[in-house]
Amino acid sequence: MTPPREPFVVRQEPDRLARRKLALVSATSIAIAAMATASAWLLLEADSRGPEAARAPAPPAAGVGTAERTLIETTERGLTLRAAQREALEHYGWVDRDAGIARIPVERAMDMVADDPGPPNEALP
Repeated sequence: MTPPREPFVVRQEPDRLARRKLALVSATSIAIAAMATASAWLLLEADSRGPEAARAPAPPAAGVGTAERTLIETTERGLTLRAAQREALEHYGWVDRDAGIARIPVERAMDMVADDPGPPNEALP
């Protein structure tokens, strides 16, 4: 014969926290948040210094190997170049006389295209 069975008893185990793991995760999270905050602060400080901090260093003393550091539009060479470009846009002239290619003023060319635009989706010669 089999011995009588004991009744099945349901018990709840005591709640236990893995305190070491919890402390490690908390410390790691705090450290990451502190590093992210410090990085953001440094980036904002670098950005708030303004254009003075980003300005190029002063040019070296005049001498051999130095380049002119001004806008080309304000130099004599730039003004001469701009005048030559404007002259080419506003006057008739030859591009290649032997091939029969001439240059016409840009305003006249726009008027010609506006008067007779040609077939759509076809490149102009």
